[in-house]
Amino acid sequence: MLLFCISIASHIKSQDSDVEGSLWGFQAGILPLAIYNETKLTNQIALRSELMFAFAFDPYINAPKGSFGWALIPKISVEPRYYYNLRKRQAKLRRIDGNSGNYLSINFGYGTQFAFSNTDIKAYPTSRVIPMYGLRRNIGKRFNYEFAVGLGPTWVHKNRYYYNFEKEEFIQRPFTEKVITPTMRLALGYKYIR
Repeated sequence: MLLFCISIASHIKSQDSDVEGSLWGFQAGILPLAIYNETKLTNQIALRSELMFAFAFDPYINAPKGSFGWALIPKISVEPRYYYNLRKRQAKLRRIDGNSGNYLSINFGYGTQFAFSNTDIKAYPTSRVIPMYGLRRNIGKRFNYEFAVGLGPTWVHKNRYYYNFEKEEFIQRPFTEKVITPTMRLALGYKYIR
């Protein structure tokens, strides 16, 4: 029993209550399919940079018979994360490796106009700033799961066509539509810590 207590104490002492220096991972879930990196900025703040493919579908689009319209849209984002409960989790003998904890963040994202789809889905470029609350937990040594929710503005960059009666032609002018977007991340992941 004494050896067990000593080994637990030495494990806690050797485990810093800071975010990881560099963490690479892959996540797949209901919404994203992503490759990411988290780089330590301070003891509790990490910068997550991510390349993801968002899944979109529309059952009303002209799709092959017997199916519905779907698309994978490439997106990039940068997300500073504040992991606020690492020390508390460590004090309760819970795992914090791989940045396993709760966080507050702001997701700055950009979605491209390119889409891989089974139809002629028109994707518009988007940019967003979404405050988020989330948590990450470990499953074994290399796997984890993550859940996050947020709500914030998304700007959809489109074009409008106007008819110029003097020149008798259509003129294309860009415009931006702002919408408030709820966001959710629910994913299983594989992590690689350097």
